[in-house]
Amino acid sequence: MPSSSPSSVHNSSGRLAPRDVRLSLILLVLIPYLRAKAAELYETLGGGPANDLLDDEPERSLRLSNTDDSPSGRIKSIALLCFKTSYPYFQAITEFSRLIFGLRYLFGKSPYWRASQAYIGIEIRRMSPHEQSRMQHELDSRKISPFARDLSTGRMPDWRLITSRAWNMVSRQFFESLKVLLPGSIFCFKFLEWWYSSSNTSRYRPSLSDFNGTEFPPILPPVPLKPQVGGVLGDGTSLTKPVAKGHCPLCRSRLANATAAPSGWVYCYKCIHSYVVEFQRCPVTLFPTNLTNLRKIVG
Repeated sequence: MPSSSPSSVHNSSGRLAPRDVRLSLILLVLIPYLRAKAAELYETLGGGPANDLLDDEPERSLRLSNTDDSPSGRIKSIALLCFKTSYPYFQAITEFSRLIFGLRYLFGKSPYWRASQAYIGIEIRRMSPHEQSRMQHELDSRKISPFARDLSTGRMPDWRLITSRAWNMVSRQFFESLKVLLPGSIFCFKFLEWWYSSSNTSRYRPSLSDFNGTEFPPILPPVPLKPQVGGVLGDGTSLTKPVAKGHCPLCRSRLANATAAPSGWVYCYKCIHSYVVEFQRCPVTLFPTNLTNLRKIVG
């Protein structure tokens, strides 16, 4: 049961002070949102597990320079590099802090389960039988009919009491219904998101009635993308650097752990991973891509 320190409550009704409301919004909404965005950026920059876990050959160094030499580009590159380097240490410190607070709370050394709760002054403790009975009494008192008579006098309640009871009853029923409405609405939104996404092939699958009724037409391969003179196979004006079959266009060695880009060209996994992290495009065709579009070739 969460409980606030006496200094954080501004009246006898138990409502949180404006300062505690702001801190709760920051610690419970803003900080988790920023942490999720930071984790997403770290994965985009190539963080996470080691990139050579699935490599068939030892690591080969591949040095690629940033093409943006403007001051803003250099500042951005330095900032992203600093973020990528410091993010794992920040995560380790955060998890270590959670471990320490969790152990102290588990062995009764601290009433606070997290550092954020210690900063706000919110304690997590069990409800006593007296508190349970008091809460149950409050819940039962809200279930009284708006037109119920006074037990001592037998009189009908006035319009203000009827309005207050009706409002409490409607609000209680509304919040009780959210237990079912919220999960149901989330499921419906996720289903609609999947149904209208490009990954749902059933929406685009043709039927036999659309053709001769016996077989589907053959699926034509996509039009291959041509190499660009500004890519790794050209010198800026013409294609002067052809690559042998079965070799990586980046390192010019035989393919190790072959990985295909959306353009159809195949590279070594380490080569294309490092290139896409820095340039977000295909090295040969200059077609825009990202790490999620790369596909390992098995066999």
